[in-house]
Parts: sequence; C-alpha cells; structure tokens
Amino acid sequence: PNQIIWLNLTGSGNETAAHVLENGRMTLMWCAMEGKPLILRAYGKAKAIHPVDLGYEELAAHLPDWPGARRSLYGIQGRSNYLGGGCKKKRAGFD
Repeated sequence: PNQIIWLNLTGSGNETAAHVLENGRMTLMWCAMEGKPLILRAYGKAKAIHPVDLGYEELAAHLPDWPGARRSLYGIQGRSNYLGGGCKKKRAGFD
C-alpha cells in the first residue's frame, strides 16, 4: 500500500493545509523513542479532503473520533523509507 490518511488535530495551527495548498506535497516522520534508532519517513503528493468532498465519510470511518480533530483529512500517495543508525540517545535536562 502506498496511501496514508492523515487526520489533522487542533493545536498545530493550519500549516498543513497551507503547505498542501501551496505545493501539493506532504512529509510525515516518526521516530523511535526506545530501542534501536529508527525513523520512518512517508512523503508524496497530498490532497485535502473535507466533509463536503466525495469519499470523505468512507475515509473518516477508518479513523478514531478524536476530541479536537479538525474535519479535514489528507490523502497522501507516495513513498516511504526507513532511516536508522545515526540517531544518538541524549538525556533530557541541562548538563
């Protein structure tokens, strides 16, 4: 599968919508906080999907009903890759 549905939550501003509108691209990254260093990056073309758009209800049915969720989804088609080995573990705090 090369598709991701992303649900935008409040508190992050509306930067996602602005960037997708500007250039149609989106990148998502996740990193491991324990164990081996690992980063997953998913990137590709994105499209904002709103409640008035055809197919919104079908896509929204795959996601939990989060409090504070914006009613906009992003359909992303593209690639992903794994990166690892270059992340250093650091203690929180000041040295």
